[in-house]
Amino acid sequence: MSQSEPKKLLIEDLAGFPSQKYSLQKKNSSGFFVRVATFDQPVSQETVFKEFGPGYFILKATKPRFSTVWKSWLGPPPEEQLDESKKVQLSLKRLDHKTNIIGLGVIATAAGELIGFPLAHLRFVAIENKIDQIVGVLQTLPANSLHCPACNTALNYMLQPTCASCGVQLTWPKTLRPTNSRVQPAPFVPVNQG
Repeated sequence: MSQSEPKKLLIEDLAGFPSQKYSLQKKNSSGFFVRVATFDQPVSQETVFKEFGPGYFILKATKPRFSTVWKSWLGPPPEEQLDESKKVQLSLKRLDHKTNIIGLGVIATAAGELIGFPLAHLRFVAIENKIDQIVGVLQTLPANSLHCPACNTALNYMLQPTCASCGVQLTWPKTLRPTNSRVQPAPFVPVNQG
């Protein structure tokens, strides 16, 4: 007996069931079989290839229970499909490589921030300490020729925040233009409190 005789016997045996149906299934790109069509009579592989194109197909009879009539790869050889699969795998590897590089970049950035932020904070603290020292030294210097703009009372020391006599808040200039002559008293502007 050849292999084609059992198939013919099977088809003839199955044809005896009333309202026999034949389900044609095709393997999709995910590897699952999906139903393509249903027929009342068994169809040949050539007919399926002409109508549905290349792919891996299975024709099953539905009664008395599902049984395979034939299954086969139709069309160009599966090696071409493997080339597409290899291309997809290669692009996934490239994407994975890029993701790893980006992940390393994020880790390096986080490490830089973890190191840089405390160092920057320590530098600002050091600058603030120096400024506090400068202000402290300036406040010990006498304000010889400086007077309150509101009551004309002589100021006790440099960077004095308020007048000791009238209580007006004093604003000290942040920048002074350099002069070639003797240092002249800086103008004070009273701050309106009200």
